[in-house]
Amino acid sequence: MEEAKEIIAHYKNPEGAGHLRYGMFDIESGAFIGTCGYHYWDHNLKQVEVGYDIWKDYWRQGYMSEELTVLLNICFEHLGVDCIYILTHPQNHASIASVARFGFEACEPCRKVDEDEEPQICMKLTKDAT
Repeated sequence: MEEAKEIIAHYKNPEGAGHLRYGMFDIESGAFIGTCGYHYWDHNLKQVEVGYDIWKDYWRQGYMSEELTVLLNICFEHLGVDCIYILTHPQNHASIASVARFGFEACEPCRKVDEDEEPQICMKLTKDAT
């Protein structure tokens, strides 16, 4: 619960206007299961980073795939971006496989990552590839 409060506090006080986070809920139980959204929206490059946090009890149940479908539509159709990228931990094989099914491919980092952040893999999807 403390982790959820920290995430909510972080997104209530954004560092800029280039992002939006959505709450994710289980349809059957109504349980809050995590968040998803976009950030690091670069209007000039027409690219945006998407991300998600799903509570461990809900991993490997298809929630991310369902939410990613909605996020891709929001980013390509409503934000008008040409490139969507995602950063994931190299050991998170399930996440890497999930986004690869949508056509995301490994690429060079799309943005500078802070020195104190853990190493991550950047994967991107271009509008032309969808």
